[in-house]
Amino acid sequence: MQVSTILLRMPNWLGDCVMTSCAIQKLRVTYPDARFILVGSKACEIYKADSLTCIIDESKTYPKTQRWHFKKQLVGLGVIAKIKAYILYSLKFWQRNRIYATYLLAKSIGKADLSFSFNNSFFGALFLCFTGSKIRVGFAKNARSALLTHALKLQDSHSMHQVQKYEFLIQDFIEPGLFAHILPLKLPQSTQSLLIDDKQHKHIGINPGAAFGSAKCWQKEYFIAVIEAFLDQGHYVYLFGTDSNLSWQITQGLRHMSITQQKNFINLTNKTNLTQLVDSIAALHLFITNDSGPMHIAAASSTPMISIFGPTDTSETCPWNEKIAKHYFCSHRESISKQSLVVESNIAILCKHLSCAPCKKRTCPLVHHNCMKEITPQEVLLIADSMLVS
Repeated sequence: MQVSTILLRMPNWLGDCVMTSCAIQKLRVTYPDARFILVGSKACEIYKADSLTCIIDESKTYPKTQRWHFKKQLVGLGVIAKIKAYILYSLKFWQRNRIYATYLLAKSIGKADLSFSFNNSFFGALFLCFTGSKIRVGFAKNARSALLTHALKLQDSHSMHQVQKYEFLIQDFIEPGLFAHILPLKLPQSTQSLLIDDKQHKHIGINPGAAFGSAKCWQKEYFIAVIEAFLDQGHYVYLFGTDSNLSWQITQGLRHMSITQQKNFINLTNKTNLTQLVDSIAALHLFITNDSGPMHIAAASSTPMISIFGPTDTSETCPWNEKIAKHYFCSHRESISKQSLVVESNIAILCKHLSCAPCKKRTCPLVHHNCMKEITPQEVLLIADSMLVS
């Protein structure tokens, strides 16, 4: 089959975008001359530096944007003119909804020889359908099957990592040998790291937040204790994330430290674009993080990492590398869901696997948040010391 254009409707979350990396690599090996178009949230621009066309899908906010433009047009109009404007605006109600916006986006992109929806929403499949692409592949869920030419069902989704689920979608369009081959995550990198140019000291990254919700976040007091220990050892510590309030609380918790130590604490909260985030994480000696998008960036960058899990399922979204994949996600594998500590290559995964976990809730439904509280700073520091030495 001659394939010149491949269209990918990407997931909305940053971490999921990173986890499509293996599927994208295999498609690019199979179709080296094809043009790839990635459509999704701003997170898909993480691949922009890799010569892939990235288009932001703004259909969800389109109705709100249209209302804003209309209200702006009313400014300065007389009463009669405003009444006419309202009438015309009301008559064109069908042009102010997400379906119409999805249609406009699809038609602006056009047909593709192959199209895949890594996004599981109804609108992800509707978008592919509107493009008129002959082959439209996605999971059979959320009333999408009629919109897809290949609506696939997973027989045992609970035993598969999210990376494998994305690869499952492309298996009929690549060589069987390539499908079975285990690849590490991979992201394009450049030279936009924001780390201080000092090769005499260790550079450690801290990612205390998680976009999904507070349940995935380790206690801020624990992060403060770990940061204090690293600063005492003379290391540089970089704070990543987008939560300004959490960043302020952590910064306030470090005020008692000496001026010299505080100078080694660099707050990069809301100060990085995606390219800078990838390059900065890739340059670290160690990254300590919750289950989050930056965690998967660290895995794709082969950055030594300690990942802290509580309410989410390690068997679905743990950091992915070749050793973890072979040990826990291939045939005759050991279950990662029963391991309180996993250390494979340069990745350490901590999870207590309490009886109430994984609840997968945004906030702890039992309030106590013990799945994260029971992982202590001492445990993390002990692992960190061994990783920094090696």
